[in-house]
Amino acid sequence: MVIALGAIAALLAVAPAALATDVPASGTLVAQPASAGGGASGGGVTTVPLRVMNPARYAAQKAAADGAYAQWAVANPLSTATPTVGFSSVGLNTAGLNSAPASNHVTPPDTTGAAGPTAYLEFVNSQLGVFSKTTGGLTASVPESTFVSHTGPCDGQIRWDQVAQRYLYYSLDCAQPVGSEGYSFGWSKTSSPTPLPTTSSAGNWCRYHVNTGNNLEDYGKLGNANPWMIFGTNEFSDVSGNYLRSPIFEFPKPPNGSTTCPSESGKKFSPSTFGIDFTPEPANVFGSSGTGFIVAVNYSGSTASALRMYTMTGTATAPVLTDKGNVSVGTWNLPANVPQPSPAPAKDVIDSSDGRLTQANAVVDPKTRAFGIWTQHTIAGSGGGPSVVRWYEVQAGKTTPVQSGVIAITGQFVFNGAISPTTGGSAAAINYNVGSKSLLPQIRARFHPAAAAAGVMTGEVILQKSAAIDSDFSCPSVTGSSRPCRWGDYAGASVDPSSSTALWGSNQTDGPLVSGHGAQWRTNNFKLIP
Repeated sequence: MVIALGAIAALLAVAPAALATDVPASGTLVAQPASAGGGASGGGVTTVPLRVMNPARYAAQKAAADGAYAQWAVANPLSTATPTVGFSSVGLNTAGLNSAPASNHVTPPDTTGAAGPTAYLEFVNSQLGVFSKTTGGLTASVPESTFVSHTGPCDGQIRWDQVAQRYLYYSLDCAQPVGSEGYSFGWSKTSSPTPLPTTSSAGNWCRYHVNTGNNLEDYGKLGNANPWMIFGTNEFSDVSGNYLRSPIFEFPKPPNGSTTCPSESGKKFSPSTFGIDFTPEPANVFGSSGTGFIVAVNYSGSTASALRMYTMTGTATAPVLTDKGNVSVGTWNLPANVPQPSPAPAKDVIDSSDGRLTQANAVVDPKTRAFGIWTQHTIAGSGGGPSVVRWYEVQAGKTTPVQSGVIAITGQFVFNGAISPTTGGSAAAINYNVGSKSLLPQIRARFHPAAAAAGVMTGEVILQKSAAIDSDFSCPSVTGSSRPCRWGDYAGASVDPSSSTALWGSNQTDGPLVSGHGAQWRTNNFKLIP
């Protein structure tokens, strides 16, 4: 079974992207009343499935992947081998945000994070937390709706901008009436994330909102370069629910050191390869770069076997988006969903996503003397086996990866990964979930030391184990639908700006069962040393 999502347009020649339109943004100084936030909740709100290009085809392909795995499982034993690695590779591993507060009764958490000089910020659906990089302890938090000054937000993204010495964020409107869609974005005025916004103050943050009418800019991802904040989204109609395109947005950043909140107006690019690329992923660039890098999966033709690369150049007010063409990475298939151990009903499988990229980090690689963009996705294992995470280091202008590798564990599903290099550009680490019919989901990590051969990840460490099966209100046994239990659409990984040997990450497991099938996820934040 191969990926062929929707009616895909023929591949066009490499050319500058077309159709750049202006996007006005309105600043906000006083927050609107806080709400419970976006995402699926247990309070009578319909669970929202992963939005894909073609739902009917996606369902058929997922069913085929599940069937292929069922056949594979008959002939192949499960494995529960425990990994071992020197714990010197884990500098810190502490509890992050969880679903316990009333404001967090949503699912999935969609965990992401950003390491700054002294604080680590974790952003989940409906809450932002500030953690000490020394102890890992939570020092401040705020509901997402208060933080962004808009009701019903979700899908928060947080990044550290090393050149500007400030945090950047993005958040989607997830609970607005038809015709009133939008998204929020902004930045910290200084390198400190505090004071956080309150219901009556913006705190140390500049905050903006963009109205997008009937266009729901789903799965927004955040990156940057010297001149801009860059967003990539999958655009859907909030009337028909149909997929429209995958645009790329930019907004100029303020001058470095500025603590004022200027008026904002950006541009929206609809790439000329319309209908091919899905989930554009702007890279979080560490270091000075007048070029932004955006990668996406390429669904041209009847198979998926390439990524697509774009660059953003020009000036803050006159950006140019250029299609740099394909990066050939080898064919992949949609992964089967993840089965759970007893007592989970057989139909309560965990969503393993659809092969899209979920985050990207860019650092200069000393071997190539160019920015290496590190990214990853979850795909089917060999022969219809359990899912694996394939990772890449790619470079603008190259038609093949600088290096790539696969995280696979015999008999176990590997999914929901996130990768980052260190500031040196040679070493890296990847975190991910592992689970199966014999194993409750865990968070694990592997390491790519600076001296490792290309494509090699060494060792493996368990960072956290689930305390129970996933049995929240999104599961098929509760909803009565065939949709899988919702799991984090992505995990987090980020460069540590204050260490040349470490990086940070966030990922999720499941906590104890909650009465009434309430949200039960919990997260961990960790410092990894390749």
